[in-house]
Amino acid sequence: RWFYFGLIPANVMLLLAIWKRIQQYAITEPRYFLVILSLWLAGISLFYVITRSRNIKVIPATLAVLAIVTSAGPWGAYAVSRRSQTARLEGLLASNGMLVDGRVRPAEPDAVPFEDQREIGAVLSYLAEHHGTTSIESWFPEGRLAEVDTVAAAGEPTERWQAEERAALISEELGIDYVRSWTPGQGEYFNFFTAQDGPPLRISGYDYVLRNRSVVADSVMAEGSPYTFSYDEEDLVITMTGDGQELVSVPLIPVIERGLEYARSNPPDTQLPAQLLTAEDEADGVRFAVSITAIGGFVNPSEEPAGEASYRVTMLTADFYFSDTSGEP
Repeated sequence: RWFYFGLIPANVMLLLAIWKRIQQYAITEPRYFLVILSLWLAGISLFYVITRSRNIKVIPATLAVLAIVTSAGPWGAYAVSRRSQTARLEGLLASNGMLVDGRVRPAEPDAVPFEDQREIGAVLSYLAEHHGTTSIESWFPEGRLAEVDTVAAAGEPTERWQAEERAALISEELGIDYVRSWTPGQGEYFNFFTAQDGPPLRISGYDYVLRNRSVVADSVMAEGSPYTFSYDEEDLVITMTGDGQELVSVPLIPVIERGLEYARSNPPDTQLPAQLLTAEDEADGVRFAVSITAIGGFVNPSEEPAGEASYRVTMLTADFYFSDTSGEP
């Protein structure tokens, strides 16, 4: 009997955790069943605490009833999840002025926040994969959604990769980018590595290479000439110095932005082609390239009025390629 007493506070915490998730992302089939089973567990605990019964037949019997009741009908997992996610999408579109009087309206350029674009994309992908798109058909002019959503006939559910393609097509119709749920946003972590099985990186025009450097103050001798490579954490720039003079600098921000752009349109795989993680520059006979092998950090909100993102890098290793013909006649 004390076992069921012990379940009550744990079950309360479980219900609070589930409710928090539903508040953020609405109901899906797994969350629906988790709520139902949590309520069932709470009821079973109270039943055995109050009645002091030792008859365990109540457990399989009530579970069987739950399985039957929740399997179909307007109260079933499938129907409730579809209504919940459709309502979530309706709220997102309405809050951004993209749904007025029950009709969609394309968004103004750059008017929809990144986080909302990602949420809209996630709901569209979920609906297309699990329920189809018929629940949002009435928001579009007659026949228009079928013209846009050409991947599946009659808006039927499809496989995951097809669902993402459909979500991208509908997002385009709404005037926004399709942002996948794993694409890092402001305040979130990004983590990219060079793909080991990717295409080769062209390195013509360079005389020397330093492999897999940890990008700290690094000094080397190349045929009797001293070179130093320094990393500016604030400006995210790697500078090559020779004989105490700054020769050339390579900024890392364009590399990070290429990685984030790649993440928008590709599966959640942190391995990127080497050319996307490579930046180079040259000045006065000095060529310097940084080919990142691993980089991780955070997308931070900028303090600038424009609200553009800045970045904080917490992990960085790279290969350095360089040549120096500045002293040659």
